[in-house]
Order: sequence, then C-alpha cells, then structure tokens
Amino acid sequence: MKTITTLIRSAPFNNIVVGEGLRMSVGLLLSDNKVRVVLMEDGVYLLGTLQPEIVGAQDINRHLQTLQDFGAEIIVDKKSIEARKNLQPTLDTVLKSREEIATILADCQHVTVL
Repeated sequence: MKTITTLIRSAPFNNIVVGEGLRMSVGLLLSDNKVRVVLMEDGVYLLGTLQPEIVGAQDINRHLQTLQDFGAEIIVDKKSIEARKNLQPTLDTVLKSREEIATILADCQHVTVL
C-alpha cells in the first residue's frame, strides 16, 4: 500500500487546479492507497461554506466529502486555520502543527502540491 498525500496551499477560487487535485485524490482511493489531504495557507478556505454554482464552477465540496466518506484523512495546518479567524470548518478534520505535517509528508511515498 502506498501513502499518497495531496498538499493544497492554494485557495479554491478562480482556478480549477484545486478541484482537479481533489478529484485525482478521490480516484487514488480506487487502488490500494492510503490517501491524505493536507490543507495549508489559503487551502484551508476549502473548509468554509463554498457556493461554486454562483460563479459556474465545479462543486469541490463533494470531492472532500467523498474523500472523508471513504476514509481519507483530511489534515489542517493549525497555524493557517488560526490566521483565518472567521473561517468555520464544515468537515471533520485533524488539526496538526507544521512540524507534525512535515513528518507526515516525509513518510509519504508520493506528495502532490497544489
């Protein structure tokens, strides 16, 4: 079993990269992989209430929910979420320090950064 992590540092607004990265992560669940998603910096905005249909964007909320439903761990950088005081997470996540996240990334066989 491979451990694969998608590290999302970009905001989910005005581009399709984040949504496609989440979709890729869902696809990785179909094989014998342990999949993690780490949200840092502006990537933590994925945890807020998003309304992509307003601007005609794809629904990335369903990708996060699917990942969680199939056992993928969603890890959030504690410092990033604390810096965005008005953000109210909508999913169950695991808060970790940057040091803990660095250890997680070092233990992975593959990391994709978005």
